[in-house]
Amino acid sequence: MKPAQITLCLVSTLISLSGLELIARYQLHQQAKLRLPVYIADHILGFKLKQSLQVKPTTNTFRILMLGDSFTQGNEVPVDKTFSKILEHRLNQSLERTYEVINAGIRGGSPIQYYLWLKTEGLKLNYDLIILNFYLGNDITDALMFNVTVDAAGLATKLTLKDTYVDAHGYLRRRQTHFSLCELSAFCRLYLRPKPVVANWDSQAWQLTRQHLLAIKRLAALHQSQFILTLIPEAANFDTPVHQLLLDFAAQNNIKLIDFTPMINLSMYDTLDRHWNESGHQKAAQVSYEYFLSL
Repeated sequence: MKPAQITLCLVSTLISLSGLELIARYQLHQQAKLRLPVYIADHILGFKLKQSLQVKPTTNTFRILMLGDSFTQGNEVPVDKTFSKILEHRLNQSLERTYEVINAGIRGGSPIQYYLWLKTEGLKLNYDLIILNFYLGNDITDALMFNVTVDAAGLATKLTLKDTYVDAHGYLRRRQTHFSLCELSAFCRLYLRPKPVVANWDSQAWQLTRQHLLAIKRLAALHQSQFILTLIPEAANFDTPVHQLLLDFAAQNNIKLIDFTPMINLSMYDTLDRHWNESGHQKAAQVSYEYFLSL
């Protein structure tokens, strides 16, 4: 190959790499816009939202509490387009009773946190129905974020973050144990950095998650609330062992279940962020509404 050809190849490669880096930086910037600095560290929950959930006592109102992670929180769409708000609107529009759907979703949350929050804070107001929206992508392995202090029954009394922390701005950050050149490139961080190795779905993480799901069901019953579990599929993987695991778990423990998987398709996910877009929230609200009418 002639020197001029080698130079041309090098220049073309550099231009291509620069273009990929710019695209990756734009994608990370867009993702950051959807992930606002909303956390504060908490000595019981590990972390929680800066703004506490404010609910006013009301009478003659059927109150529904939505638990879940970022899919429930719904930062990717306007508040009135989240499936919690759409469901509330549809219930109040078509039924005679007054309904209030309270969105307690927290990005990065897990069933262990939901249980502990319910026990320490969430059940101060009586809810008629508790819906736990379970994300099949990581709601089991998210249990590995914490060192868990447990009581005699094996249930969490305190969570301490292991490899992540809340920074001064309110972001949840992963601790860097060593420096990598990959950190200097947005393209490398987004597409080439190996994903952390996590325990399999049938590990101790599942046992912890399973135990706390059952504890949430018991808490709901203790406070005379109905309990429903919903299953939210991962955008890239609709049919997984985790899906069947949760189907079997719900059946074995007589848990009312809404499985969104058959009704959700890839077009209902944001192509960049992999969370539900407005059509995904609309479909989830419609399915939940129809199920609610059948109770």
